[in-house]
Amino acid sequence: MTVEAAGLRPEDVVVDVGCGGGEAVRVAAECVVRGRAIGVDPSPGMIRIAKEQTRDHVCAERIQFIEGPAEKLPLETGSADVVFAINSLHHWAQPDRGLEEVWRVLKPGGRFLIGDEETEGGGWSHAEGDLSDQVKIRRLVESHGFDSVCTSRRTDGGDVLLMMESIKNAL
Repeated sequence: MTVEAAGLRPEDVVVDVGCGGGEAVRVAAECVVRGRAIGVDPSPGMIRIAKEQTRDHVCAERIQFIEGPAEKLPLETGSADVVFAINSLHHWAQPDRGLEEVWRVLKPGGRFLIGDEETEGGGWSHAEGDLSDQVKIRRLVESHGFDSVCTSRRTDGGDVLLMMESIKNAL
């Protein structure tokens, strides 16, 4: 649902931080027909699984998976148009450092989208503390220079996605 809501352009370079098995990366690659979709995950096992599941994908030539943590993204500065954190922000060891890295790899005017599941109590994800509170996540994102932060709630059948979108100011 996050990829669908992102409104990706054909030429976008998209990065999914904490990509897991790479499902969102494969879906994004179908949208970015002149761009690229890159998955980054700290787990070598997840990167191996993502590559295996992508091997025969119709968009495999536009997809790349790289091992690395959110806190030290193995990407060039200003190389991404869109960065996702889908069900992953609460797993980042150092969210402040991870957000600095997201800021670094985004182009001016680039977008950062956080997508996570809604809990029974209306919180974000199955995290505890600050990373389960929408207001605190918003403040954290804004404290790292992101502008135009907006949130939305999307449903698909019984699934509920909470999404927060922000923009790296073009300065």
